[in-house]
Amino acid sequence: MTDHNPKADKHIWDQMPGLVWSTPNASDDVYIAAALLNPRFLQLLAIAEHFGTERLQGAWGKLKREAPEESRRAAPHVERMIKNILEGERLAHA
Repeated sequence: MTDHNPKADKHIWDQMPGLVWSTPNASDDVYIAAALLNPRFLQLLAIAEHFGTERLQGAWGKLKREAPEESRRAAPHVERMIKNILEGERLAHA
């Protein structure tokens, strides 16, 4: 995870064109939520590496509470991907 740097944050989102196409200056939280609702493993991995797994998990928990209908469709995929990211993190630190 990097220290908070808005330029670095913009760089990560530039690598994910179309994620939030309607609001290119959206907050990091909006980008993370969009990635969680349309999960792709490499995107979620990049977000976890940049912002930390805690932030990714926190955003997922918030999304499930605030948008249960939308998150229900993505839940099996997101939860499997987060589990795999956490396992990879655990193995890397072993």
